[in-house]
Amino acid sequence: MSTSVLYKGEGDTHPPMNKEAVSLLSGCPDSLIATKIIVEQGIDVEALHFTSTFCTCSSKSNKGCGIQAVRTANELGIEVKVRTKGLDYLEAVRPTGHQP
Repeated sequence: MSTSVLYKGEGDTHPPMNKEAVSLLSGCPDSLIATKIIVEQGIDVEALHFTSTFCTCSSKSNKGCGIQAVRTANELGIEVKVRTKGLDYLEAVRPTGHQP
């Protein structure tokens, strides 16, 4: 016998699904809201936050986008991985001397 879920308002049955998502969590309100909507739908979310040499985040000052991303993830009860963009990123944004 197969198990299925009746979705409210749809009148249709569907097999249960385990859904997962990755959220690019910047620490700004738009990514916070988008992530919260996904979490509230029962989807397992893992957040990813990138910092760079241009980032002004500081754990000492307790402010900045990275700190806010970690706070947001904690409030939503999800894991956040903070990654630093490295030299490959700097090479990608370095001026090449070519003008459009």
